[in-house]
Amino acid sequence: MNKLIFDIYIKQGATYKLSLEYRDKYEQPIDLTGCTYAMEVRDTYGGTLLADFTPYISSPDPVNGLISVEVPAEITDTYSFDKARHDLVVIYSDGTVERIIEGRAFLKQAVTEIEYV
Repeated sequence: MNKLIFDIYIKQGATYKLSLEYRDKYEQPIDLTGCTYAMEVRDTYGGTLLADFTPYISSPDPVNGLISVEVPAEITDTYSFDKARHDLVVIYSDGTVERIIEGRAFLKQAVTEIEYV
C-alpha cells in the first residue's frame, strides 16, 4: 500500500486519538501480527523532535489491520509547537519498515489550565 497523506490536529491538554484500518489495494486488511510501530512529530523532515507518539500506539486487532494511537491529555499539554510534520511507520517482524501515513501536524493551543492527577 502506498502511504497516505493525512494531516493531524492535536488539541493541547486533551487526549489525542487516532484509529486506522490498514488495508491493501484490494481493501483487504493487512495482518499486523508481530509488528511494532513508530510515530513522531518533527518541526520539518529530519528536524527537531517535538512529540513522540510511539509509546502510545497499539494494535487492538492486528489480524484485521487495526492500529490505535492514544496520547494522554497530560502529554499533549506539554506540546508547544504550532505546525510540524508527522509520519507513522510499521515495522514488520521480518524487519521490513513501511511508512503508512505522513502529513502535517497542527496543535491547537489550550486556554484552560488543568491540574493532572
